[in-house]
Amino acid sequence: HGESGFGVKQILKRFRCCFAGCSMPLGHDTTACACSGYYCHVHKSPEKHLCEQVAPFLAAAAEVLRRENREKGLPSEDRFRDKSELGLILDVLNLAEKILPALPPPDT
Repeated sequence: HGESGFGVKQILKRFRCCFAGCSMPLGHDTTACACSGYYCHVHKSPEKHLCEQVAPFLAAAAEVLRRENREKGLPSEDRFRDKSELGLILDVLNLAEKILPALPPPDT
């Protein structure tokens, strides 16, 4: 699948609530919590998503993603904060959300 070359999965993940089991779509202006997670209005409160407990997990996951992206030559999550690229990233997000439901399920 060519999607990994564009970081589509990374973009889709960034614009979804990262509370386990939620995945509610987020607006492009949603800011990261102190734990580095992005949450919907329901889970935004640090008490709701157990911010202090989640922070080390999210930091470790981010480091794994950065390392994998470096190895693949892909951009890091940090580039998503560049407002000049936000329009393109949102276009990719919109297109991916339309395409993914039409794809066949991956072989398991």
